[in-house]
Amino acid sequence: MAMEAETITMLTMGFSITIVISLIIVLWLWYKRKNSVNVWFLVQGAFLALSFYYILEILKGRPEISAGMLSEENSLSIGKAGVLWAISMVSMLCGIWQLNTARHKGRKG
Repeated sequence: MAMEAETITMLTMGFSITIVISLIIVLWLWYKRKNSVNVWFLVQGAFLALSFYYILEILKGRPEISAGMLSEENSLSIGKAGVLWAISMVSMLCGIWQLNTARHKGRKG
């Protein structure tokens, strides 16, 4: 895919910085509150990072793959990225659900 030379580097750096900051915050909250629900957010980050890997693979282009097979390989990578992203979103929703359930435990109505 045609784009400026530094685009992939900037995208990777931006994503990496965001994931590392998120990881630090989730680990800090886990340490501080001793709440196992934070595992869901770590799982979410891991699957999101894997999804990013497959999208980045497409954006970089793969000269080692013949032109006839490239669209099939890209389609497969998009599918993998989509499934991994969906798993990351389900993990995040499980974490939110558990946080909400734990917060309202003991309350009536």
